Order: sequence, then structure tokens, then C-alpha cells
Amino acid sequence: METNNLSTFEKTWGVLIPILVYKISTAFFAMIMLTLTDALSRHGLIPSAVLSENSGFLSVLIRALSLTLSIAVLFTSYVKTMHIKQCSATESIDNTDTTACTGNRTGIVNVTQSFTSVLRPLPSVISLLIGMSSALFLNILFYITGLVNISSAFNKVSSNQASVGLIAGIILFGIITPVAEELVFRGIVLSRLNLGFGVTPAIILSALMFGIYHGNLVQGIYGTLMGLIIGYVYIKYDALVYPILVHSGANILVFVITSCNLLNSLSIRCIAMAFCGIIFLITLALLRNHTIKY
Repeated sequence: METNNLSTFEKTWGVLIPILVYKISTAFFAMIMLTLTDALSRHGLIPSAVLSENSGFLSVLIRALSLTLSIAVLFTSYVKTMHIKQCSATESIDNTDTTACTGNRTGIVNVTQSFTSVLRPLPSVISLLIGMSSALFLNILFYITGLVNISSAFNKVSSNQASVGLIAGIILFGIITPVAEELVFRGIVLSRLNLGFGVTPAIILSALMFGIYHGNLVQGIYGTLMGLIIGYVYIKYDALVYPILVHSGANILVFVITSCNLLNSLSIRCIAMAFCGIIFLITLALLRNHTIKY
């Protein structure tokens, strides 16, 4: 597959398909599990009282399972994208025939590298700190300025997330969701945009798509800004594990602080916001000047 020979429409469609598949497959698997749960309840295999008492846990479980299954569905697309990416890099650097890249082994090796073998201490710390500091800074800013009040859909989503238990929330929002969304929006979408349109458009467009995907204005703005940061980290380190760490650190910190109501006064929020701003600038400077040699 030569991306340079594709039309703009074909490149765009190739980027949108994974997002649609992710959205549809997640909803489909959730619907299947809800239908199955309802059928088991109607046949008396699961008492309705048990379902009622554990509705929150059931909702989290269904969401987690549907995201996990969606990851499995899209993993082949991710492997294919990494395979094309590696072949394009080989062609541009060595100016050699890329027929050696036609097998699946190269793509699988690249995927393994993206997830595990390139995990280094300093980039990991930078990724976590830049994710946590930027996420908390933006969340406090949105609350102080009253931006969170412009979207009733955001308030509904926020209430639903707050009702999730601490451990379940960390697993769902801090582990499973970041892996799923980074696989789609950075591993597949940003990589394909980069192959078709270049680095800067890829970061910006993937961030916009990430924001729009969240479905409301507040999360859209937040998702776009975070998407720019996460996309830059992905391009800088060229391994999916680091965007996952950025996303995971951001989600876990914000979820824990919100659930435990740790920033309950304006003065504390302002101090935390200033501290996060300083940490963000320091880690951004480190990120700009640090590279990984594989």
C-alpha cells in the first residue's frame, strides 16, 4: 500500500473508518451484553434485585468489556498501520525496495516495540508528569472560568463518572480507556494522518477528531487541547506506550481528585493550578530536548 498514491478522499476515509469502527463496535458490544443481562434476569438466572443493587458496577463492567473487545477488533488495523509506517520509513531513509516489508513479522515486531520494549524511565516520568500537570491545570481552569457550566451534556457525563467507585474508576478511566483511545486516535489515526498529510496536520487533525469524539463542547475543547499534547508526545517518542502513559496519568489524577473532593476551595485550586503550570513547562522543555535512541 503506497499512501502517496492515494487521493485526499481515500486518505481521509482511511482515517475516519477506525473511529467509526471503534464507536460502533463499542456500542454494539455494550448492547449485546445489556441484552444478555436482561435475558438472564427475565429467566430468573440473575435476580433483578441483584442487578438493581449492583447497577453501577454492572455499568462499569459492561463498559470495560466493550472497550476491551473493541481493542481486539481494531488491533489488526493498528498492526497494519505500523507495518506501513515502518515500510515508509525504510523506503525514505534507505531508498531501498520495500518488498521485504510485505510479511507480517515486521509489523508484529514494531507493535511489540510500541507497547513494551521501548519503555524507558525518563520518558515514562516525563509522559506521566506532562499528562497529569496539563490535565489538572485545564480542569481547574475550566472550573474557575465557569466553562464547565456551558454544557449540560458535560455535567451529565461528569455526574456519571463521579458515581463510579474509586478502584473501578481507576481501572476503567485510567487503564482501559487510555489504551483503547490511544490505540485508535494516536496509534492508527495520527499515524495514518502523518503518512498522508505530514506531522503538524496529523497532530492538529487527530486532536480535533479526539475532541469531537467526546460529544460535548467542554470535553471537546479539553480533548482537543490534551490531544495536541498527547500527539506531540507520540511523534516525539514514536511509541504508543508513552501517549498511553500521558492519558492514563491525566485521567487517574483528575478522577481521584474529583472523587475525593481534594480541591474544594478557590485558594487551593489556584495554588494547584500554578504548580501544575510550572511542572508542565518544565516537562515540556525536557520533552523538547530529549530523544530516545532505539
